[in-house]
Amino acid sequence: MIESWVAAGRMAVSAGEMQLAREFLEDDGWTVRDVPGARVQLVRGTGNAKEVSREDAVMMALRCLVRRA
Repeated sequence: MIESWVAAGRMAVSAGEMQLAREFLEDDGWTVRDVPGARVQLVRGTGNAKEVSREDAVMMALRCLVRRA
């Protein structure tokens, strides 16, 4: 995933990559909801919500992965 972004010179998140990110974020306690404009809403169990781009959501998921290692 990251190699393809580096090769392309930009980060473009596919539907499959977003699904992987969704799984990591949900395992980390987030509820992930799709919203218009290629964005997602992330909601914590406490009801704290924020809207981010799919690229930001993938970066958050990658950080979750690093914390697990």
